[in-house]
This record gives sequence, C-alpha cells and structure tokens, in this order.
Amino acid sequence: MLSKNTLDLLIDEFIVQHGDHIIYPIYEERQANPVIFPKKYFQEILSITGDHGCKKILKQYPDNAVGVSIGLPEVVFDCDDENDYFRLLEKM
Repeated sequence: MLSKNTLDLLIDEFIVQHGDHIIYPIYEERQANPVIFPKKYFQEILSITGDHGCKKILKQYPDNAVGVSIGLPEVVFDCDDENDYFRLLEKM
C-alpha cells in the first residue's frame, strides 16, 4: 500500500543520515511505518519477543531517530493478520 515516492523519501533521509539513524515516517504528528533501522540495531530487534514490534527500540533511542513528514495516510495502515487485511481491502 506504500507509494514509491514515500519509500524514496524515507530511503533518501536514511542516506542523508549516512545510515546511522533510525528513520520513520510521521503522519499528522503520529509515528508511523515503515521504520528503517541501521544495522547496529539488528541484534536488539532479533531479540524482541511477542507482538511488540520495534516501537520499543524507537522510543529507547529518540536522539538517534529522525522523523520524515509524510502527507499521505498510507503510512498508518497496519496489516498484521487476516482481519487487518480485509479491513484494508474495504478502505480501497
């Protein structure tokens, strides 16, 4: 559901930050997805258990995170299960 333009904006910011910062989209002052993490966080990400996602890591390192304003709601859709999938289909 993400546009190429949105992905390019996030990737471009990751490159501007030399791959050293967590990059995340912001839609209407709300942290959204997808989030790009530098390699230095991979081990920590892999150790996450349960359905908590990486939001904990993002909150743990706010000084190392950069938000990118995105003007489209595509970044707030979350599709984790079959019910989410059908809800997204209804919105389309």
